[in-house]
Amino acid sequence: MVALLSSLVRAPTKNRLRVDEGLCVGGVGGVGWPACMGWSVRRQGVSGWLSLAVLVWFASIAGRPVHAQSGLSFHDATQASRLDFTHEDGVAEGSGFLVSFMGSGLASLDYDNDGWIDAYFLNGASLKGLQAAPAPLNQLYRNRDGQTWQRTTRWARLHEEQFSLGAAVADFDNDGFKDIAASNFGSVSLLRNLGDGTFEDVTGAAGVSNSGVVFGAGVAWFDIENDGDLDLYVADYVEFNFPRYERLLPTAFPYSPGPDDFEYRHDRLFLNDGAGGFSDISEASGIGSVAAPSMGVTCGDFDADGDIDIFVCCDARPNLLFVNDGNGRFQEEAELYAAATNSAGVPVGSMGVEAGDIDNDGLEDLFVTDYSGQAPILFRNAEAFGFEDITQSSRAGQEVVPHANWGAGLVDFDNDGDRDLMIANGHLLKNAHAIEPLTEYKVKNSLLANDGSGRFVSVTGESGDGMQLIESSRGLAFEDFDNDGDVDCVVSNHAAAANYLQNRSPNQAHWVQLILQGERFNRDGVGARVTVLSEGLAQVAEQRSGRGYQSSYGARLYFGIGAGQAVDRVFVDWGGDRIEYGGLEVNRQYILTEGGDVLLVEDGGNHPRD
Repeated sequence: MVALLSSLVRAPTKNRLRVDEGLCVGGVGGVGWPACMGWSVRRQGVSGWLSLAVLVWFASIAGRPVHAQSGLSFHDATQASRLDFTHEDGVAEGSGFLVSFMGSGLASLDYDNDGWIDAYFLNGASLKGLQAAPAPLNQLYRNRDGQTWQRTTRWARLHEEQFSLGAAVADFDNDGFKDIAASNFGSVSLLRNLGDGTFEDVTGAAGVSNSGVVFGAGVAWFDIENDGDLDLYVADYVEFNFPRYERLLPTAFPYSPGPDDFEYRHDRLFLNDGAGGFSDISEASGIGSVAAPSMGVTCGDFDADGDIDIFVCCDARPNLLFVNDGNGRFQEEAELYAAATNSAGVPVGSMGVEAGDIDNDGLEDLFVTDYSGQAPILFRNAEAFGFEDITQSSRAGQEVVPHANWGAGLVDFDNDGDRDLMIANGHLLKNAHAIEPLTEYKVKNSLLANDGSGRFVSVTGESGDGMQLIESSRGLAFEDFDNDGDVDCVVSNHAAAANYLQNRSPNQAHWVQLILQGERFNRDGVGARVTVLSEGLAQVAEQRSGRGYQSSYGARLYFGIGAGQAVDRVFVDWGGDRIEYGGLEVNRQYILTEGGDVLLVEDGGNHPRD
C-alpha cells in the first residue's frame, strides 16, 4: 500500500533520463489523477499532487478481493439482425498477394446521432488478375433498434471502391457529427459527415489526396498540441509492388513474399489547420525519422505527462512508441519504455493493440496481438519503469499461441468492474494447416475473463454460440449496440460474412456509460481521461479514436460498477483542466460536457426507430 501511495503522488515530468543515467521515467501524478475536492461540478487547474481523499480511496481498494466470474455469454445474432456484409479479399480462389492476406478493420459510430451505434465495414477491391462485378464497396450499416441492421451505403452517398485496410472515426471539424478517415492500398480517404445522414468525400479539398501512403494500415485521430483540432495519424506498412512480388514468389516457399521482401515506409502525420485542411508534418514532427512495417495503432497519454503519445505495432520488427514532447514533436522511445519487444528481447509479428487498465491501478496497459506461434504481449504500465511484459503471469492469451491473432478488446463484458479480453484469431493463408499443423486458416476467436486481479482465464468454450463460430477474423468493434447496458461485438472476417455477437451474460451487475462533449477541447473528447469512483471501486479510461486491428470503436466510455448502488464521483481531465461531476446514477447513460453539465440520455438512447 505504501508503494501504491508513493506512486500516486509523484508529479509528472518531461525530463526523461536514459537508463544509464539512473532513471527511466518520471511519475504519474499531475494530469493523470483528479483532485477530489467535493461534490459540485468545478474546474480545477492541473497540479502534480493528489488530495488526501483520493489517496485514501485508492489505498482502500488496493486489497480488494478477487471475485468469482458470473459467466460470460455471447449469442450469434447475425442472421436474425439481417447483417449481410461480406468481406472480399480481391483475388481469385487459390491466389493471393500480401495486401489480400491482411484483411480489413472496421469502425463503429453513431453517424446520425440517434442514440444507436452504427457500423462501417471496410472492404477489399479487385487486385491484379481479378475484376469483380459489381466492384466491392465499403459498407455502412444503420443500427435500427439493436436487433436489426440496415445497409445505408447508397443513402449516405458513400462509394468507396478502394482496398481499405484501416479506419478511425472522429468529429475532425467539431460540428457535432462523426467523420471517417480510412487507409487504403495506395491512398487515404477522408469522409465528412454532413449531418443529414450523408457523407462528402473531402480527401482532395482537405489536402490528403497526395498522402504518400502506399500500403495503409492503422489510423488514429488525436490532438497533437491540445489546440482543439484533431490531427490524423496513418500507418504505412511496406512499399509493396506487384512486379517484385511476382518475381519473388517462385522461390518463396512455403510462405508467400512477406514484409521483409519490401522496403519499409515511415508513417504519416497530418496537422489539422482548424479550417478543413491538413498538412503533412511527418518529417517536421519526427514521425518520418523511422521506417518500419507498421500495422495497428493507438494513441494515449502513456507516460502520464499530459500530452498524447503514439504506439505502433510493427510486423516482426520492434514496435514503436512515439513520445510527445508537449509541443507536437515526437521521439521514438519504445526500447527505453520496454515496449519494443517481448520480455526475451525478441521482436514479434505485432498486429493490433488495445489499451486498458487491466488491474485498476490507474494506469492504462497495452495488449498486443501477434502472429501464429508467438504469444501475444500484455504490457503492464509500470509507471516509473515504462512497461513490463506480464503475459505469462497474467495468463493473457495462452490459448491463442498457435494462431495468428488480430483485433482485441479489453472490455468489462459482465460489468463487474474489471476488463475482460476478447481476441480475433485466424491465419493469413488458407493452406495454413499444411504448413503449421497446430493451427488452421479458420479457428474460433477467444474470450478470457478477468478474475479481478488482472489475471485471465479462458472461457471461450462456455460462453455461448457466438464464441463457437469458426472464421478467420480480423477487426473487432465493441459497443453497447442494443442499448441494454452491456457491451456487444461486431466481427469483420477475412473473405467471409461478418458477425454480430450480442452480449447475453446472465448477471445483474450495474453500469454507467459516458459520452464526452468538448468545447475548447475537441468535440469528441479524444484524449480526455476519465476517472469513475464508486463504492470502493476506482476505474480510469481515456477517450481514443483508432485501436485494435486497424479499427475504431468506443463511441461511449463503458464502466461496470458491479454490485455498487451508486456512482460516487466522476472526474474528467480535459487536457489541462479537471472537472468533477456528481449526481450520476447507475444503469444510466450520460453526456458530460467540458462546461460541467451532466446530461441524462433518456432510457440510454433506447428509442425504437422507424
